[in-house]
Amino acid sequence: ITRESSGPTGFSNSIRLNVTTAETAIETTEYARITTGIESQDLQHLDYGASGAKTTTLSFWVKSSLAGTYAIVLYQADGSKNIGSTYTINTADTWEKKTITFVGNTAQAITNDNTLGMQIEWLLLVGPSYRTTANTSWDTFANGRYATGHTAAWGTNTSHDFWLSGVQWEVG
Repeated sequence: ITRESSGPTGFSNSIRLNVTTAETAIETTEYARITTGIESQDLQHLDYGASGAKTTTLSFWVKSSLAGTYAIVLYQADGSKNIGSTYTINTADTWEKKTITFVGNTAQAITNDNTLGMQIEWLLLVGPSYRTTANTSWDTFANGRYATGHTAAWGTNTSHDFWLSGVQWEVG
């Protein structure tokens, strides 16, 4: 993992993951991901746990040497809830902007403290036991609903690279 001094237009840096040892057999419960966490106290404006829970939009720039379908997940620590989606890298080695909208979680509040409130996870390599159940609505985390729809076999070749830049998560 390195910080690169290059990115898509408008961004001077990116994070790059480079495969130095290829995964020859993806085990059923194996995964590789990029994650970032946000404290609970910084998420109170989302009004989770109420009928007015806010919809959010995640946008980011991504580039990979392996085109394909990748999973992305929001994990809410309070209540161990998650929701997921997928995005497609259409052209290898080309910066592409992705925008994904998630509905608000009306069933589970986020505690107002300084613990982990939300984790955003970009999945790169995912074993089959994490892709068995739909995860497009908020529900209790279970292995099978972690990365539904993910099909890219990133990490199985030492030529695989993955770049991420310009991440923005906002209400609306």
